[in-house]
Amino acid sequence: MISNHPGIVVRLNKVRPKSVEPEERENVVQDVQTYLTKLSRISCYNRDAKYNTTCTCLNGLDDDSLTSLSEAVVSFFMLPKDVRETILKERLKGAEDRRKIHDKNLNSHKYQAAVDDTAALFFRLDIGPQYPQKPVCMNAFRNVLALYRRPWEKLKRSVSAGSYVAGPIEHVIHPIREDVKKAFDCI
Repeated sequence: MISNHPGIVVRLNKVRPKSVEPEERENVVQDVQTYLTKLSRISCYNRDAKYNTTCTCLNGLDDDSLTSLSEAVVSFFMLPKDVRETILKERLKGAEDRRKIHDKNLNSHKYQAAVDDTAALFFRLDIGPQYPQKPVCMNAFRNVLALYRRPWEKLKRSVSAGSYVAGPIEHVIHPIREDVKKAFDCI
């Protein structure tokens, strides 16, 4: 279950050509639907600490929702990388904003009376045009969209920086340290 996400096959990157055959896309949609069905049958899995949590936020998805979600995930993977990064940054920023509002209102009796089971689920997944956004936990969000440790850390760093800038992640080239330069100069 913790194997690689089947949708990565169609993800656009520097190596992947821009066109995907319709048959290949349908096969990947079926594989992603199988993967999401398995994910929805178990509790959410924390990839960093490698354990199943007690959260079951994906368990409420029916077959139509899973089909629509798998098509949305494959469509997401087929977007260019900078567009995917922008969407993910917006989702993470929205989750952080919902968390801040939740934490601020937590002591309010009126807010506590209106809180439902999804109040602590800050992330949202687009299930499709005919379905609303599904609130999910961070682990489910990461597992559905194949956000492994390093991409997740880069994403969090770009959103939590002092001044949030919409758009793709800015990749910074760090200068070479002086001791490394000296080592290369001796060669």
